[in-house]
Amino acid sequence: MAQYETNIYGPKDKVVTLLSLALNVDESDLKVPDILHYDILIHTLFRLEDEFGITINPDSDDISFKFVDNTINNPLYNDLQEWKKKALQLKNGDITFDEYMEWKLRFPMSAAVETHEELKKLREKRKTEKE
Repeated sequence: MAQYETNIYGPKDKVVTLLSLALNVDESDLKVPDILHYDILIHTLFRLEDEFGITINPDSDDISFKFVDNTINNPLYNDLQEWKKKALQLKNGDITFDEYMEWKLRFPMSAAVETHEELKKLREKRKTEKE
């Protein structure tokens, strides 16, 4: 266990898959990215710019980022929109911090479940309107 905590060794992919299923969380939440120092983080941000179009916003007084490819068909953009929506719910007190953390741990499954529930409600509403 100590070797896992110090990143000397880590669980094999099969073990991570089994753990994620047992805990009902996404596998990526059990794989800690190697961002231990700010210089690694800044290069990760550079990579996000190169790979996904997330750039630093030169028009902002604060340090912020903007998403260049904000088309509806971009899966990353859609995921960021889901995260923004959930963060706003937390800020407005619509959900608790624990609910927010649980949503993040189960993402993307949690977002898919919410979308499914919203579509189900919409179908029921349309069905009721037709009757």
